[in-house]
Formats: sequence, C-alpha cells, structure tokens
Amino acid sequence: MPVSVLIDEALLVDVREDKEFAAGHIPGSLNIELNDAFASYVGWVVPFDAPLVLVLPEPVTESAPEAITQLFRIGWQRVSGHLVGGIDAWAGDGRSLRSYPVTGMRELFDAARAGEAPRVLDVRQPAEWRDDGSIPGSTTIFVADVPGRISDLAPDVEHWVVCTTGH
Repeated sequence: MPVSVLIDEALLVDVREDKEFAAGHIPGSLNIELNDAFASYVGWVVPFDAPLVLVLPEPVTESAPEAITQLFRIGWQRVSGHLVGGIDAWAGDGRSLRSYPVTGMRELFDAARAGEAPRVLDVRQPAEWRDDGSIPGSTTIFVADVPGRISDLAPDVEHWVVCTTGH
C-alpha cells in the first residue's frame, strides 16, 4: 500500500502528534492526530472519500491499521497509502519542511497582558462558546467550518489557535 513521495492526486494527512507535526511537516499537509477522535476530525475537515495518503508515526505496523480501521468505520474507502520512510525520508530526499511554534495558554495570557494583543482563533464547538465563553476579541470558527471560512482570517497575520483539547 505504500506510495512514492510524489502525491499529486491525494490529500496528505499527517497523523503524528501535534507537536511533532509543528516541528517539521510537509508543506500543504493536514495534521489530524491519530487518537480516539481521528476519524471524527477527518470527517469534519476533509472532503468525504477524497483519496488520502497518510504520514504515520512509528511503529507503522501499529499506526497504519489503527488509522485505516478508524477511517473504514466512518465509510472512508480511499486510503491510497502512506509515505514510506515518513518525514525523515521526505527531508532526506532534499524536500522542504515547514514548521511553526507551539505555545500554551500561559504564554497567550502573558502576551495579552503585555499589550501584544495576539489574534486568537477559537475552533471549539458553538456550544462551548455559549456555555464556557470565549476570549474577548477572539474569532470563533468551529474547526469543521475553518476550510470554508479560511478567507475570513487576515492573511499573513499570525493567529493563535485554541481548542478544548489543547491541540
């Protein structure tokens, strides 16, 4: 089932942990961490039954069956394969990686208190905004709606993204 790193027709979904993805990932790939909510997030943010190529964490012999099983449970049938050798093989072949910083609520609070007024994107569910409130001045877009509303966000402006799970 492995495919080459030339992935023209399939969406590249990186299922590694969020901090590992943030440290180095393939430009244009989508990070959906392989956990109990993996299939739900794929169903929310990826066009249904789009062909997927996965970037898997080690050991692949465990992560591949887990990811595929979760996808099949929601009716996904177009898993084209996985990136053989993962990120190391991609980078080792001279291909570029992207990265971004990961921080926490304490740092967000400190930045706001220092007057840096970071832009915050809150991707929790609408019921959570209603029941738990939101950070004053934040933009609220449910994670499943972000792909269709990405143009609502100021381009080339850093956004701090917050959600319930901490990812």
